[in-house]
Amino acid sequence: MKILFTFACLALLVASCGNTKLKVEQISSVHLEYSPATDLNFGSSFEGRILAMMHNGDELDITTHRKLDFISADVSKSGKKFTIVKLPSNFDDNAVAVAFSVSDKDETFQAQDSIIMNFRGGLSIYGTGSWGADGEDQKDRGSRILLRDGKPGDDGTNGQPGSSGGSYEAHIWKEGEMYYVYVRDLNSINAWKYKTLATSTVLFDLSGGTGGRGGKGGGGGDGKDGSKDDDGKVKRPGDGGPGGHGGHGGNGGNGGSVHVVLHTNASGISPQLKYNLSGGSGGEGGKGGQGGQPGDALEGQANGSSGSNGRPGSAGSWGASGNSTVEFKAFDFEQFKQ
Repeated sequence: MKILFTFACLALLVASCGNTKLKVEQISSVHLEYSPATDLNFGSSFEGRILAMMHNGDELDITTHRKLDFISADVSKSGKKFTIVKLPSNFDDNAVAVAFSVSDKDETFQAQDSIIMNFRGGLSIYGTGSWGADGEDQKDRGSRILLRDGKPGDDGTNGQPGSSGGSYEAHIWKEGEMYYVYVRDLNSINAWKYKTLATSTVLFDLSGGTGGRGGKGGGGGDGKDGSKDDDGKVKRPGDGGPGGHGGHGGNGGNGGSVHVVLHTNASGISPQLKYNLSGGSGGEGGKGGQGGQPGDALEGQANGSSGSNGRPGSAGSWGASGNSTVEFKAFDFEQFKQ
């Protein structure tokens, strides 16, 4: 791992070689750089750059390059923002792993790196509900081939509800300058083991998931034109088909719950415990489909009718807020170290 000491120097260096075309076969190493002042804790987000060192000594910023694949179960990436998402299963878990793959045709360069935690800044423990799936948008109908009137548009399907936040129990105690947090999922056998400096906040984010968006209703089909055949038989212009209705948005998931057991030696962190137990927002209702157009009338014929527009779907409801409780209690924390 190589840590960036001066962003200004890096900016000058990258600017001097930013116009150089990235050739995979000329890469000698790839690494992640970030400021040494960065707070690195579980749940932390930070700005960083992925840099490729070339054989000729140039250093290229490839953070958002199309040839780069960022691979990690421990860290998520969005543009130049990185978030530590690892769920530690051991109190000695002090690092997260990242990998890079740079490919171009038949050439591939792969590298690995690691981020060493300093446990500064806030500790974030996530048990958020997942988002509901969006409803399916429907296609617009085309013009009629056989029948006169346009076919009705299909209704958009409803969005799925967001899931509720998790239900947890957390035991917190202090040893030296570190607080230890043992978190157990009450709905499974899963447990996670965190530690953080005494100056840190501890956030339990157990917010409910957002409901899925309702699907768009399909547009109604157009009616056939008025016509007169060789035998003089006249056919009226067809009416436009009605648009399909929009699907309803899914309801938001409920916020989760957490019961915190604070050891008597860890009471000082009580003001630093933070919670996000809000319910998830409901999904938006889908738009109604447009009504189809009537067919063209022959001279002297009455015009056909346009199809009615579909109704928009209703938005989903917000989920209910969760709850938290705290008790102060002496307990044998050695049992949680196993």
